[in-house]
Amino acid sequence: MAVSAVKDTADPMKAPYPLPQPAEVSSGERGNATSAYLMMFAAAYAGLPLPIVNLIAAIVYYFTQYKKSRFVGFHCFQSLITQVPLSILNMVTLAYVISFVLIDSMHESKLFVAILAVGCALTLLANIVYSIFSIVAAYRANKGGIYYIPLFGKWAYDRFYGHDAIGEETFQAHHTPIVNEPPTT
Repeated sequence: MAVSAVKDTADPMKAPYPLPQPAEVSSGERGNATSAYLMMFAAAYAGLPLPIVNLIAAIVYYFTQYKKSRFVGFHCFQSLITQVPLSILNMVTLAYVISFVLIDSMHESKLFVAILAVGCALTLLANIVYSIFSIVAAYRANKGGIYYIPLFGKWAYDRFYGHDAIGEETFQAHHTPIVNEPPTT
C-alpha cells in the first residue's frame, strides 16, 4: 500500500493521508491488524489472573508492528489504547478482590461487600463490551476495513491518517532491505 500523500493543512475536512480501501490492503497487513485485537485474547488466556500481561502484550505488539503500514499501525494503536483503561480496571478489581480475601475485617463491612459486588459486575461488563468491540474490529481488519471503537477510534485515526499523523518516513512497508546480493567476485 504505497501512499504518497502530502499533508494538506489548507482544507481541515480533508485528511492528509487517504484511508485504504479493502482491495488495497494486502493479506499480510490484514493478518497483522487482526492479530492486534486477537492478541488480547491470547494474552488474557496466558496471563490469567494477571491483567498486566494483556497490557504488556499490547505494548510489545504495537512497537513491533506499527511501522509496517498505516493500516496496521492504526489497528495496533487502537487496540493498545483501548487495552490501557481495561487493564487498569482489571488490576484495580483484582487488587480489591485480593485485599478482600486477605483482610478479614472487610468481610464484616456491608459497604466493602457492596463495593466488591458492584466493582466485579462493572469489570465483567467492561470486559464483555471490550471483547465485543475487539471481535468486530478484528473481523473488519481481516476484511481490510476499519472499525472505529467508540472513544478511541478518532484518536487512532488522527494518529495514523488525520492531521496529527506520523510522517511517511516512519513506515517501511515497501522498503524491504536488500539481504541477498550477487557475488562481488
